[in-house]
Amino acid sequence: MTSVLHRAGLRRLLPLALMLGGAALAAHARAADLTVRIGPVDTDEGTLFVAVFGSDAGFPGVVRHGLQIPAALRGRDGTLRAVFADLPPGRYALTVFHDKDGNGKLTANLMGQPTEPYAFSNDARGAFGPPRFEDAAFDLPPNGASVVLSMPRGNP
Repeated sequence: MTSVLHRAGLRRLLPLALMLGGAALAAHARAADLTVRIGPVDTDEGTLFVAVFGSDAGFPGVVRHGLQIPAALRGRDGTLRAVFADLPPGRYALTVFHDKDGNGKLTANLMGQPTEPYAFSNDARGAFGPPRFEDAAFDLPPNGASVVLSMPRGNP
């Protein structure tokens, strides 16, 4: 009797398991990898802070998805690579700065101008401050993408 009930329960659970497994595969199939090449980085000192934004909410100051990469990991050509895995396809913008002094933030002078190298996707620039999200935004297709962030040499 127990084995009959056990088999009947399995028969009811099997369609649910297949449905959930299919949903997990579909969600993974819709996820895209964003590969970011950053450079040139001119020294092994410090850390690069790379952030990805999926909307203008908080751009560019409130980081929800970011990576910290030691500058010492740069290649012979002075570039570093970062990968944001399993992002849903959509519109994104990237920021990066090279924290050379190790204080964990983008250092600025008395006028508020950054004194450490930084960059935005699309080489976006702002007139008096950071660029708008839309100026830095790009589309991430379902099959993923590679983006280059061009860092200025030395201090900006």
